[in-house]
Amino acid sequence: MKRILACLALFVLSARLCAADWAYVAPELAKSPSGANVKGVMEIDTKSVAPVGNAVKAWYRLTYKADVVNPVNAAKPIRKQIFLYYLQCDQHRRALIQVMYQDASAATVYSVAYPEATPKFEDVIPDTTGEAWLEAACKIAVMKHKTAARP
Repeated sequence: MKRILACLALFVLSARLCAADWAYVAPELAKSPSGANVKGVMEIDTKSVAPVGNAVKAWYRLTYKADVVNPVNAAKPIRKQIFLYYLQCDQHRRALIQVMYQDASAATVYSVAYPEATPKFEDVIPDTTGEAWLEAACKIAVMKHKTAARP
């Protein structure tokens, strides 16, 4: 039963991510299994940015041009990393809610979700990828709020 529910959850997530509106945030650099640098891009799903309690949620994606080292299992290289974060814009903090790694064929090689009821927020370090993601989500949230407030 748990396996069926997990498969259903991955199916729903995959369908939602296919309907995403990905926007460029910044370049990304990672290491291939052989140790070479691999270029990629960081993107945010602008459709996913929405308020959640006192935070903003957003999906992010890192896409690489070649296989990179999987931080969970080095024997299974990955091509994409997808993250769901809750962000507290005013406090400059974020909490990881879900992460998924995919290989070159878009098959999920690793996925984990953390409890949304009690997110563990951490400070975002200035001048990092995390700050670029935070700024992108917070700007989109402000734009959506201004648009929603118009008559």
